[in-house]
Amino acid sequence: MRKKQMLKVLLTLICFVVAALNSGGSHAQADPVNLALGQDVTFSHAPNYSYCTDANDATQLTDGVLGNATPNLWLQQGTVGWSYVDPVTITVDLGSVQPISGVAFSTAAGYAGVVWPTRIYIGVSDDNYSWHYAGDLVNMADDSPPQNGYAQFVYQTTQMQTKGRYVSFTITGPHYIFSDEIGVFEGDSSWVNYTPAGSSFPSISSMIQFAEGNPGWEPPYNIALGRSVSFSAAPNYALCTDSYDAAQITDGYYSTGSGQMWSKTSTVGWQYIDPVVITIDLGSEQPISGLSFSTAGGSSNVRFPSMLLVGVSDDGTNWHYIGDLTTLTGSNPPPTNSGYSTFVYGG
Repeated sequence: MRKKQMLKVLLTLICFVVAALNSGGSHAQADPVNLALGQDVTFSHAPNYSYCTDANDATQLTDGVLGNATPNLWLQQGTVGWSYVDPVTITVDLGSVQPISGVAFSTAAGYAGVVWPTRIYIGVSDDNYSWHYAGDLVNMADDSPPQNGYAQFVYQTTQMQTKGRYVSFTITGPHYIFSDEIGVFEGDSSWVNYTPAGSSFPSISSMIQFAEGNPGWEPPYNIALGRSVSFSAAPNYALCTDSYDAAQITDGYYSTGSGQMWSKTSTVGWQYIDPVVITIDLGSEQPISGLSFSTAGGSSNVRFPSMLLVGVSDDGTNWHYIGDLTTLTGSNPPPTNSGYSTFVYGG
């Protein structure tokens, strides 16, 4: 599907989109300089684990303070935690482009249904727009966490050779994600002139899809990323509605991990409102080669959309009808009669 110029995109029906997040820790081995100390941190999703969430969460991951041995880490106010949000991305801004020799992520698991992270994907960026994949910290770490009983553990490595101003930790794991500290370690000053190996990605999400999928895959550029969104009706599905809904539709993060999409706060949902119109302002007229719409269905009486009507406009007043995305998807319809599943309509 092609349209030469456009200002806004209109989608009709229900929308479910998700995100990602991350964390880091402290380090030992010749005490490398921790560039993350005192630096600003942002989250793809607001921390929501009630026993440790407080107003200081944004500063606690880079304050240099590790949790106490007792009580369990997720019961301490210096910890940042998420419940049923997977993945979570934590991004630290180092203030300027820095040479990076390693990263660290401090966490705990082994009790009360809390398990160790499945993956901790690391990304680096000079400008917070173009990202390079730096590896999976779970695999790169100098050691592995104990497999039995409660323990606190720091995933860490100093075997990296890269650079960037922004460092992202995208953590996947069932049910719970916790961290009390993250770290980014200084490398050789000459590395600031180093060009990271591999492909450059237009978002953390596309970088993670590359890490999890075909190494030869190259993403198209998503011009909706980070753009303003408005709704014809306010989202009202209680399990996923929060103050971040308007940003979550275009944050570049897709739902992964366990649990149904509509049970995650990173999703946007409506109940008993039909139709719903989502309008995206691209900021200026743009050439458009395609669209995508991520959703889920197949259980709890949630069905896939019957129509996804797409329109474009240069001024937000005069609209041109492009087509129904459910039919433009063509030979790849969503699964039917096979239970819960996620699906991305594209055309």
